Amino acid sequence: MIVITDQQEMIEVGEVFLHQETDNTMEDVDNMSEFDKYYATREMIQKWNQLPEDKLVIKQLGLEVQGFNL
Repeated sequence: MIVITDQQEMIEVGEVFLHQETDNTMEDVDNMSEFDKYYATREMIQKWNQLPEDKLVIKQLGLEVQGFNL
């Protein structure tokens, strides 16, 4: 399970992954408010946590490769 408790880290995760995992472009994500990034990222993480274990491990590895500590 992926758990991010720090608000700023959640926003940073969104800045890295939202354009890859949603229909948003990089420009869309750049133009989002921090509030919108936070909640969009929270929804993305909730969807990730519902994935089968093998796919969830890949998402966790992607976070770690980008420098996020889980």
